[in-house]
Amino acid sequence: MRGVKNREYLSMLLNRFELDPNISIKQMSLGVKRKLAVVTAFMHDPEILILDEPTSGLDPVMQETFIEFVREEKQRGKTIFLSSHIFHEVDAVCDRIAIIRDGKIVSEFQSEELKQKHDRIYRVSFADADSYTAFVSKPFTFTSKNKRKLRVRVQIPAEQVGALIASLKGFHIADFIEIPFTLEDYFMGFYDTGHHFEGVSSGRSERK
Repeated sequence: MRGVKNREYLSMLLNRFELDPNISIKQMSLGVKRKLAVVTAFMHDPEILILDEPTSGLDPVMQETFIEFVREEKQRGKTIFLSSHIFHEVDAVCDRIAIIRDGKIVSEFQSEELKQKHDRIYRVSFADADSYTAFVSKPFTFTSKNKRKLRVRVQIPAEQVGALIASLKGFHIADFIEIPFTLEDYFMGFYDTGHHFEGVSSGRSERK
């Protein structure tokens, strides 16, 4: 039915996803059925694919196998539209991402833009209470303060990182760590009940 001509490519898929095609579908577990769906989607080597939650039901090892495989297929020139709520998967394989709420695209961007343009968040731990008390009085945006652990989180624009580091001079610092801002953090911001959207375009895809 697929008109498969390249049997070597099909064999590669079966080996890659550890799928035995001789097993009856009725005997397959949910995870094996999901692997079957992936293989049947790719087996005729199409140029364009539309995948909806493709790794749902796959174990973590197979999820990573799928991610690596999609990366390779992109290098071969395929266009892949991927809808998924697995943020690690989207972040790992998509070049361009759209976030959808209530059937409308509320944000669309290149995947690298999120990492480059968003505010930075840093966790600063102090070695003594005096340093902690003095620092929290500074005019920074603190997303959290923990007096017991002498620890704060500071959110600042990327261009102000140098000013933050300079302001720590003279304090006794135990550690200074950047907290990565993730795609999930950005996505959940659009589902905050206080978030309003204007002028969004319609559409549906989280895509490459």
